[in-house]
Amino acid sequence: MTTYTRMDLSIIHRKAKITTNDYLHPESCREELTDITRLVVVLRDTPDAIQYPDLQLLISALQMKHLKCFQVMLKAGFNPNLYDDRLNSTPMTEVLKLDEPKQYLKELVRHGARPNHPCPNVPNFFYVKQAVEHGDFDSVAFLAIRGADLDLESHLEHTYKKLTPLAVAALTWRVNITEVLLLYGAKLEYSSSQVNMINALVYLCCMKKNNSFIHKLYTLKVLHKHGANMWQRNIKGLTALDYVRFQCKQNRSVRWFKLASVLRDCMRTPLSLQMLSRNAIRKYVGKMYYTKVRSLKVNGVPVSELTILDFLLYKDLKSTFQQEINQCFADMAT
Repeated sequence: MTTYTRMDLSIIHRKAKITTNDYLHPESCREELTDITRLVVVLRDTPDAIQYPDLQLLISALQMKHLKCFQVMLKAGFNPNLYDDRLNSTPMTEVLKLDEPKQYLKELVRHGARPNHPCPNVPNFFYVKQAVEHGDFDSVAFLAIRGADLDLESHLEHTYKKLTPLAVAALTWRVNITEVLLLYGAKLEYSSSQVNMINALVYLCCMKKNNSFIHKLYTLKVLHKHGANMWQRNIKGLTALDYVRFQCKQNRSVRWFKLASVLRDCMRTPLSLQMLSRNAIRKYVGKMYYTKVRSLKVNGVPVSELTILDFLLYKDLKSTFQQEINQCFADMAT
C-alpha cells in the first residue's frame, strides 16, 4: 500500500487550487478533476489524511458536482457536521446552494449529518429555512422527515428576520411548501415575530404588478384548512376582512373583491374536528406518529371526515374519540 506524507497532501491541495479565498469553479474542473481523483486515492490509503482536508475540499467536490468524490470523502471519515468559522458554513449549507441537492443531502444524512445544527458551541444553521427561501420542495420534505426543527426562528440578518420556515413559506406564497410544513407539524404561531401572518398575506395578495395572486389565495386557503385564525386582528384592531372591505370602498379593483370573497368563505366554513384537535394530538404523540393518528375512526367514521356538527350531534363522540386516541397511544407504546 502506498503511503503519502503531509508534503504530498499539501501538493495535491495546492494543485487543486483550494485556498481560503479561492475555490474551484465548475468551468475549470477538467484538469483539477484528476487531482481530486488522486486525492480520493490518498484518503483511501492514508488514515492520517482524514484530519488534513477541511470543508474546502467538500466545497470543491460540490462545485464540480462530483458526487462520487463527495461519497468517497464522507466514507473516508470526513465530518458531515464540520463547521468552518472562516466561511461560517457547514457541508449541508453548501449542499442546499446547489440546483439539485437531493442526492448530496441523502449522502450527508446517511453519514450522520444533523438536520438542525452541526455541533455544540456553534451558531444554529437554519437549513429548512434556507431550502424554503430557494423554493426547494424536495429538500424541505426530506429535512422534515428526518426530524428537522420546523419551528426554529432565524435571528440572522436575512430578508425575513426572526421568522419560522412556515412564516417565510406563507409570506412568499409557496403553497406546496406551506402545506408540507403544516403536515409535518410546523406551528402556526411564532412568538418573537410581531408579523400578523394573515394580514401580511392580505397585503401581499393585493400588491400591484404581481402575477402570483392566485398562489396567494391558495396559501390563505391552506392556512385556513390547517387551523389558522382568520379572525385575528392587527395593531389597529382590524381583521383581514375589515382591511379588505375598506380597500374595496377606496379602490374598485377585482382583486380586492376576489380576496374579500375568499376571506368570507374561510371565516364562514367550520373547521373539522381533526383540525381543532390537531395541535393537541401533536403535543401528545409527536410529529412522527401524527400520521398514524389521522387514520383513526370514530364510530366507523374517519377522523378527517368528522365535522363540528357531528361533534355536537353525538354526545358520546368526545369520549369515544378520547378512547380511540388512548388505544392508539397504547399500541404505539408497545
